[in-house]
Amino acid sequence: MKLHLGCGDVYLEGYVNIDIYIEGYSFLAADRPGLVRLNRTTEDNYYKKPYPGAGGFAYECAADRFLDFTYLPYPDGSVEKILAVQCLEHLTPEEARKAVAEWHRVLAPGATAVIDVPDFEQLAAKLLEHTHEEYKEYYYTMIFGSHKNVAASHKDGYSREKLALLLLDAGFHYVYYLKNIFNHPYPAVTVEAIKGGRRVE
Repeated sequence: MKLHLGCGDVYLEGYVNIDIYIEGYSFLAADRPGLVRLNRTTEDNYYKKPYPGAGGFAYECAADRFLDFTYLPYPDGSVEKILAVQCLEHLTPEEARKAVAEWHRVLAPGATAVIDVPDFEQLAAKLLEHTHEEYKEYYYTMIFGSHKNVAASHKDGYSREKLALLLLDAGFHYVYYLKNIFNHPYPAVTVEAIKGGRRVE
């Protein structure tokens, strides 16, 4: 079993797609097969849609389950992989600590969590490069969130080191930094954390 947490408008084949319920935005996949077809993609083509603003898409969430990321109702060691793309920053620091501890609990020994967050330090540096407010607005949005709905605000920021320490403190033993595997057009940190030596590479 593989879990895709914070799925938003990306419905991954081969995963249980999980998000929180937001009225008018989140729908159960079983109730919206057309939306599932629109959002369906694979891990190697994660963002099959253009980014918001390109038009032609609903940008609504189809999820298999609505769950709190800090509590996953699965047995210890029952999950093969967790994928969380651009969602951990939507949690407070305390919620994030609870969430990654819960992710560690449900993962099987040797299983992995791939976690991707905005790179706060690099975004701040990009923001400071610009002198005109119209160019800064994009980076403000990436730092603080779009506020397009009640959950679309960022409650914390991460650097590579901060994210790695969070995962190691939760019990993960190996944390590897990955390249921009999701082809973000903005600075992001992506890591693979393995349950199961305490090493960062």
